[in-house]
Amino acid sequence: MSGVMGPIRDLGPCQVLFNSVDLGCTDGGVKFRYSEEDTPVMEDQAGTSSVDDIITGNKCEVEVPLTRMGLSSLNTLLAGASGSGTDLTTGAMTVRSSVGTSRYDRAQELILKPIVDGVASLDITEWLHVFKASARPEFELAYGATGQRVYKFLFKGYADRTAGVSTNRIFRIGPDPD
Repeated sequence: MSGVMGPIRDLGPCQVLFNSVDLGCTDGGVKFRYSEEDTPVMEDQAGTSSVDDIITGNKCEVEVPLTRMGLSSLNTLLAGASGSGTDLTTGAMTVRSSVGTSRYDRAQELILKPIVDGVASLDITEWLHVFKASARPEFELAYGATGQRVYKFLFKGYADRTAGVSTNRIFRIGPDPD
């Protein structure tokens, strides 16, 4: 079938919004990954072949390689930067240990909007939403004559346990049917 695109377009960059805030430009491509984990059901009579598999978990991740990060965006995404020690008016930020911090409690909605003709798509049927996503930094900054600094964040999607909504939602493509 020619001329038919998938529901979120077939290729191209995207705008990344976290808690309704545009995180800026990326370099290296944003990657959405979703998989289901399962455990085999075994019966002696079937030998070493499983007779069924039971889904035991879901894994949702979005890898976002951000460029030209400002302190405001870093402050939003780094758990140890929130609270005292960050003064965005003076251009200073201190990151402290965040041991014991709940990632789910810090999770917010992450939206990926395909870029069409140089701007983020206004067509909500093309948007990918991760309902509860938490940012985990995985960046290594190189200081050299070549190569751009990239702040890679891995957003982990959790099943939404918010009261008053359809529970256990992980992600959706398109408008909210609820």
